[in-house]
Amino acid sequence: MIILGKIVFKFTTTLGNNKIYLSLISKGIAVGEKTEIERFNESKYEFYKEYKREKSSSPIPTLFVREEKSDYFRDICLKEQTEYDVIIAIPLAKEVIKERQQFFDNPIYPLANLKLKKYITFNTSDTWYEQNGYTYISASINFRNFIGVSKFYFEEEVSTDSFDIEVVSYKMSYEKDFQELLNQLSEIQTELLLSLDKPTEVALDLDNILYDNSYQVILLHLRRLMSEGNLPLALQTILSNPHSRLSYENEIEKVNYPGTFDLFSMATNPTDLKWKKDNLNERSRGFVPLEYFKEEVENTVDTKENQFIKFSLEEIEKLIIDLQKQLPSKFEHSKWFLESALDKVEGFLQDPFFRQVGTLTHLPNSMVLQRKSGYKDFLQAIQYFDSGIRLNSNISEFDVADGDLRPVSELYEYWCFFQIYYTLKEICGSEDINLSGLLSKTDRGYKLNLNKTAQSSIKFVYNALDIKLYYNRNFVQLNNELWEGSYDKGLFHPDISISITNKFQKHWLHFDSKYRLDNNKLEKMISGEPVEGNYLRNDIHTAHAYRDAILGTRGVYILYPDSVDNETVFVRQPNILYQQNYLVPSVGAFPLKPGLPDNRQLENITTFLKNVIDLFSNNILYQEETGFEKELGKENK
Repeated sequence: MIILGKIVFKFTTTLGNNKIYLSLISKGIAVGEKTEIERFNESKYEFYKEYKREKSSSPIPTLFVREEKSDYFRDICLKEQTEYDVIIAIPLAKEVIKERQQFFDNPIYPLANLKLKKYITFNTSDTWYEQNGYTYISASINFRNFIGVSKFYFEEEVSTDSFDIEVVSYKMSYEKDFQELLNQLSEIQTELLLSLDKPTEVALDLDNILYDNSYQVILLHLRRLMSEGNLPLALQTILSNPHSRLSYENEIEKVNYPGTFDLFSMATNPTDLKWKKDNLNERSRGFVPLEYFKEEVENTVDTKENQFIKFSLEEIEKLIIDLQKQLPSKFEHSKWFLESALDKVEGFLQDPFFRQVGTLTHLPNSMVLQRKSGYKDFLQAIQYFDSGIRLNSNISEFDVADGDLRPVSELYEYWCFFQIYYTLKEICGSEDINLSGLLSKTDRGYKLNLNKTAQSSIKFVYNALDIKLYYNRNFVQLNNELWEGSYDKGLFHPDISISITNKFQKHWLHFDSKYRLDNNKLEKMISGEPVEGNYLRNDIHTAHAYRDAILGTRGVYILYPDSVDNETVFVRQPNILYQQNYLVPSVGAFPLKPGLPDNRQLENITTFLKNVIDLFSNNILYQEETGFEKELGKENK
């Protein structure tokens, strides 16, 4: 990364030949000399180095540019929970700006992105100053816990330019987490679909997918397909050891000497050869051959398996080109990814190997594609891609206004839901799992009903217990006579909820995903101290609120991405008359991070959940605090 102290964005303007200048400055860091970064247009950007990085200053850069262009992230990056100075130089009088702020009811005019109102604070107009026809507006900006892409643009009568920045997490694995989340969510979607509809053969038909699917869904699965460990690796394996077969062909040669020939082949195809009259040769009815068939044996790579590989690559090439033509301008960064993907695909197709491979005439059902190294990996990658884009899902569609996939916190929430799904699947077994509440059949395939408005659920059965897994279920008081919902008429919707019903009562467990850092721990991280257990203390307080407000709740637990293994669970003091290892009622926090080399964190959650579910399966009546049922001093009758 290239560490900077200041960045100046230059906006073209309709206010004459002048420009608007927006400066972002790292607060508390001295700005050094101007520097150039080769791939940036100097007419649009100015970059300034940090003057000096003192030992006492943050060891983590707060304003930087990526050295290499990324197909996932923007080039210019800021940090979450960090304050920056902002200076806007605009060729308008101060009074005009103040009047327009009131007229447009926009306190951050001339900026037009009203989402920034939550993060940017303009200083009072007394601090603004006018010089050489410009007004210099001072402000500060802090994106707090927001992570993702933010746009800077002005009202249209001032400028039509815009610039993107990436707000990244202080979690040092943020970028790796994001890419891993995309890959795993793509895989999860496809596995869900394949669990209902096992493909018997690949039917790669990409002609209509741009009309049947959202751009976000296609890009999600295309990114995974083109990741280095997926399709490119399979193709490299194929090219290093391609499948081939022996080809037998009969070439026609002139008879220049006496010999023994294959009379059967010659008699079978006599019209293909030249003969002459010879009444003495009775074996060939008075004719002798002037030509004969000579068998040629060669090793060829023009097999149906290689034809399928070439056909699939050509289909993907066509899809990428069509996407480039049709993708709206808001997907600007994804267009760079498509350029990179197209270069990879065309590079493979231009390999001399594929010049020897002909056109596919029919889709093969081949053991080579199913078993041979490289070929089976290619087939699986294509199967996953073909199946994945047929699943109508909203998982990848978060920021429709700005195009690309964001933010990581919501991706993490979806991912956590499926990790709990896999945990329950392991505990309860894969049989009798009803996915009808999650997947529904449509004319174009399947739809994933996983969103914050639908009451999505998956049913499990375990030791005569009815178990249901919910995503964003609403809890509100429905009937005063039922021990259900909330008791204060408030609306609560934890990210993940599990209902466990035995023959006596229904028990609830809730999980809430939090991709955030505690401020105190953040300060330690910035100062270079090691930090473990990166969850917010306030999130534990939220867990207490859910635990107390939602009727029938036995436990609420925070899920947060960290590399530590140990969970933190606070169990309320149980009744000492029961000699059991109590796990509920409780609140706590479990680390759960994508991309770790082992599944120890998920194993810990699985063990905890299984022990709690086993406790409920004992059919012991759980007594919540219900107040005094009898008057004090009176005996039961």
